[in-house]
Amino acid sequence: HSKSPFTYDEKIAKEVKDMLWVLAKKVDSVTDEKLLKAIGKATNEWLSPSETKEVLENVFKELKTSRLDKIIRTESIRYWSFAEQKARNQSWIVKYKQRWTAPDERTCDCCKALHKKKVRLDEEFVDGISWSPLHPNCRCDMIPCIL
Repeated sequence: HSKSPFTYDEKIAKEVKDMLWVLAKKVDSVTDEKLLKAIGKATNEWLSPSETKEVLENVFKELKTSRLDKIIRTESIRYWSFAEQKARNQSWIVKYKQRWTAPDERTCDCCKALHKKKVRLDEEFVDGISWSPLHPNCRCDMIPCIL
């Protein structure tokens, strides 16, 4: 077996664990909100038990399909970006990072405003956002800058 060039870093492991905990709480809170709306709909519209069951099942169907895809895609990008950021922090060459946005009609106003924004590696692009993605389904990237 060859040795890995990477070393285990307890601080980074804790950061990833904390990020996963925040994600789990967000998924739970969104699911809770959707369930409350579904129950409210069933109550307000005097739905039968079978109709109520169908409304509630739809909440979980969405979680298993499109919402799950969105979560996986967004969080995969987040962890990849997090790993890139940590690697760049260890580099003596890369000093800055720059956001790069897909220039099309699907790009949101927030991402358009940050297109080509360059900051030091230790700086945030906006409050609380140090790396991609900015929001679910964000297609922006963060590129390293030497200068």
